[in-house]
Amino acid sequence: MEQERAPTAARTAALLSLARAALLGGVAMLLLWLAAKMLLCIFAGILLALLLRGLSEWLHERSRLPMGLALAAVIIAILIIISATDYFLAPRIGHEFNELYQQIPAGLDQVRHYLEHSSWGKSLVNELRPGNGGISARAVAGRFFGIASTTVGILVGAIVVLFIGLYGAIDPGVYVDGAVRLFPLRRRARIHEVLHEMARSLRWWLLGRFIAMAVIALMTGIGLWLIGVRLAFTLGLVAGTLSFIPYLGSISSALPAILIALTQSPALALYVIILFLVVHIAEGYILLPLMQKKMVHLPPALTLSVQAILGTLLGVIGIALATPLAAAAVVAARMLYIEDVLHDRDRAGSDNR
Repeated sequence: MEQERAPTAARTAALLSLARAALLGGVAMLLLWLAAKMLLCIFAGILLALLLRGLSEWLHERSRLPMGLALAAVIIAILIIISATDYFLAPRIGHEFNELYQQIPAGLDQVRHYLEHSSWGKSLVNELRPGNGGISARAVAGRFFGIASTTVGILVGAIVVLFIGLYGAIDPGVYVDGAVRLFPLRRRARIHEVLHEMARSLRWWLLGRFIAMAVIALMTGIGLWLIGVRLAFTLGLVAGTLSFIPYLGSISSALPAILIALTQSPALALYVIILFLVVHIAEGYILLPLMQKKMVHLPPALTLSVQAILGTLLGVIGIALATPLAAAAVVAARMLYIEDVLHDRDRAGSDNR
């Protein structure tokens, strides 16, 4: 009897251990889900820290300034640029954005007018037309509190990103060493290498994105001005800003320009579509290949898939940070799994190049 009870007790203990592990795993996943947006804010802060630290190191190497003074100089330079932009361009940008806000409904009306001249378009318009019911006080109150909570969430997220970026740029070694110490001694050197490579790749990704944003804003603004589209300056700025999100941002930035062009003429809207295609083909086939020698190469299907998943789960912030998250994940997978587990270092190195 005692010999029969021993295996039974062992199985019971194993099942209890498995149940505890499953429970702890479930609680951990729930906590991660509840804190997902804040974790993305933390990741955005890390990106800011990498940007500030990278600029500071570049200035330190070329000017021989102490690292602290180099970081202070970078922050002051960024503040001066922001202040100068606000002083010289804010009135024009504000005026054009206000006009853009007023012109987009006219463009949508023009689209509806064209759709109503076809049977399928007329049925689509009827399906999308909102009902004529009144708006209840409860709905108004719900919308007000929804906007208020969203605004507070954005402000809190911005503060978190700013302070994480500043503290991370001032002394990144404290946080890197703390993360490395979570791993066994024999793995710490390799984890340090992985974190260093992830930081390098993300810095180059940020540099490439900012260069692409500037080029797209310039080319789009000049192109729209040359073909006679109103608000070309603001539309170029919108195109450059939204291009931070690869692919989806490019599509989104084209919509306001097309709607504004439609208020002028259908032919002009066609020229706008052609212009955006030319600009983003030049970005994809000329600009990005020149920069990807030092960047992680992300296939378009992978990028769009990650954007779709994180956008569905976490909204706009998930879409905005999907690509750098994917870049970091690709580096970790290459070094920790392909190289360390599969021992395929040659192929992994060639893929990264």
